[in-house]
Amino acid sequence: MKHVTMIFLLGMIFFSCQKNELPVLVCGVADPVEDLDWLNEQIRELEGSDFAAFQYFTQAKSANQEIFILKNCCSNCNSVSPIYDCEGNELGRVGDSRFPMSAISDEKVIWKSSNSLCNV
Repeated sequence: MKHVTMIFLLGMIFFSCQKNELPVLVCGVADPVEDLDWLNEQIRELEGSDFAAFQYFTQAKSANQEIFILKNCCSNCNSVSPIYDCEGNELGRVGDSRFPMSAISDEKVIWKSSNSLCNV
């Protein structure tokens, strides 16, 4: 009986332990879409535009710097994707000499319109 009780107690201890994960901070905030004023403002402007269904924002890294990229999935648009830093300053464009595709990593979609036509 002692062994059963000991196994039960060890099982309870093992399964009751939880690892409290801290949120991943990007530019010092947990939710850049809501917490970075410049990004939130750009998204509100995009939502009100005729092209909102084709636009989306990603976050990524380049040379250990957090960046945000405004992209689109419009097949008829001849456009480039601007890259922004944490303060909303435009740093360049995807594919230029400073930001070749090979220098961008850990990219993920952080916003797309509620009526998005993009399969991302």
